[in-house]
Amino acid sequence: PIIQSGLASVVPLEPLKLLGPTDLELRICGQQHVDISFIKLHTIYQVGITASDKHIEYFWNVVESLSQEDLRKLIKFACNQERIPFTCPCQESGMEASHVPP
Repeated sequence: PIIQSGLASVVPLEPLKLLGPTDLELRICGQQHVDISFIKLHTIYQVGITASDKHIEYFWNVVESLSQEDLRKLIKFACNQERIPFTCPCQESGMEASHVPP
């Protein structure tokens, strides 16, 4: 009741009733499993740097060797969040939209 009333002060509860507990957690908290392909797809490199640069390839080789626990720590370090988002704005708006994590 306390959490529900607090949540109701921020968002309407009726649409949330359409989601099950797992769906609601996923949309609010993000994915527990760190999907490296999702991160690669949504990584934006600075001008002059490309995914085929040697140091970027070395970086991804290291990232691909990490355990899920260490990947979550990397996400926490890089983005100050422990989970990656459920979706990225570019999935709804096209690849020109901003990516997440920021």
